[in-house]
Amino acid sequence: MSTRTQAPSATAAQAGEVLWSDPRDEPSPEARRAQRMLRRAGLLLAVLGFVAAVLLVR
Repeated sequence: MSTRTQAPSATAAQAGEVLWSDPRDEPSPEARRAQRMLRRAGLLLAVLGFVAAVLLVR
């Protein structure tokens, strides 16, 4: 059997190659906005936790 008549191997797909028509792997604007809000909330909670720990130790 000729290699031209065989289906392409799965190694190209497993190597992470994507088709030109595949969508980009980027989050939507809503997801980016939610990530920023969660990052800020995490920072705020960390600061509040630190302040509470300092106040409790006194």
